[in-house]
Amino acid sequence: MRHPPNTIGKARGREPHARKGDEGNGPERAPRRQPSMENQAVEQHELTHPPAEAVQLTAVLAALAEPARLTMVRTVASLAGESDPTCREVWDRSGLTAAKSTMSHHYKVLREAGIVVMWWVGAKKHIRLRRELMDVRWPGLLDAVLADQPAPAHGRSAGSGGRVSAVHPRALEALVDRVPRP
Repeated sequence: MRHPPNTIGKARGREPHARKGDEGNGPERAPRRQPSMENQAVEQHELTHPPAEAVQLTAVLAALAEPARLTMVRTVASLAGESDPTCREVWDRSGLTAAKSTMSHHYKVLREAGIVVMWWVGAKKHIRLRRELMDVRWPGLLDAVLADQPAPAHGRSAGSGGRVSAVHPRALEALVDRVPRP
């Protein structure tokens, strides 16, 4: 819808060609100062995670079937001795070269499957495996996944442009078979 020229600025309470912040005759405003971070506590909040009883084995296995997510889980586990790593540290140390949006999607899938817990501290998102949950619900599953080494790529080279899966379907079945059942 096209407005007549004399009503464009009046709808917002300013002259038609006035810039935002250019109020005219009032005193000039001083530039806004950013608050000092020295005396402020860093805000920390958790993201939403599925409750323990809602975590399903099929969702866990589906999330771990993607080679990039499996690499991310292994990297988080290897960094567990240090303080809880940030998502950026996991990305850097895993050697994955995916786009930021792709990595964000992988983190979301792992979180929604119940494999990891994530929370914000300031501007950094931290990540930790939900090892306690995994060991109670499916004893040995996480250890079996972390101990298993990726299978060598068959058929295509990594530079061929095709997707190379590091987990063979029979290898995933063998992993599930090795997990003790209660």
